[in-house]
Amino acid sequence: MYKRSIILYDTRVEMSTKYKKAIEQNEIAQLTVTHSFEDTVKKLKELEPELILVSYSVEDNINDFCSKIRKIAHDLRPIIIVLSKSSYLEDKLSSLNSGADDFLSEPMDINEFLARINAHLRRQNEEASSLITKLPLAMTTYRVLKRIMKTAEDWALLYIDIDNLSAYRELYGEIASNKMLQAYAAILNSIAGRNDFLGQISDENFVIITSSVKAERLADCLNMAFDSVESRFYNEGDAKKGYIILHGDSKAGKKTPLVSTSIG
Repeated sequence: MYKRSIILYDTRVEMSTKYKKAIEQNEIAQLTVTHSFEDTVKKLKELEPELILVSYSVEDNINDFCSKIRKIAHDLRPIIIVLSKSSYLEDKLSSLNSGADDFLSEPMDINEFLARINAHLRRQNEEASSLITKLPLAMTTYRVLKRIMKTAEDWALLYIDIDNLSAYRELYGEIASNKMLQAYAAILNSIAGRNDFLGQISDENFVIITSSVKAERLADCLNMAFDSVESRFYNEGDAKKGYIILHGDSKAGKKTPLVSTSIG
């Protein structure tokens, strides 16, 4: 269901077909080929791609293209990679200084090409993910959701909230709270399928984008899995009572239920 998006701005038929076949057969991303600057900008706004490849074959000056795309897509921050027949250092530096993230000299081995694409996407994913849960944060999640909404695929979204997490953090501390979030993310990863998307909207809110057929089953699995481990994050007294008592000037003595999951 969830596929990354790559735009290849290239006027060559044979090479663009080769790149598209290699990227899609290796399930790296969905690749869209464009043949003009106007079409590239249109697809950029429509698809919000993670990565843009631009070939030396295009009519536009590559360096000008990189500069313009950087300005147009400053909020999307796509990776821009130049494909050139040049191997001169001056050409590489010129493109990199104009906004490109990488400069690949053709011809090159297709396996090296794919490895470089994967390396950029992996780094981008790491930079856009939570340091605690390792899940994609809001910007990526919204991008994926908008992309899926434009397709004709069958899909469903589970909006997940961890109730009373802030109260737990207040009493048990940041380290314990982070361990709970890591455990929660591990549960999400264990129940989600290969083609499902997991994202984190905020500290306490997550989403799973899946098929409508699987949605209810995933919700049930998440509830059962978290219920089975929830008590381990509390001391014996709090776990037995089923609530915690907060401290502090304004909340002293307030009873708050244990952390639980709400799913819409």
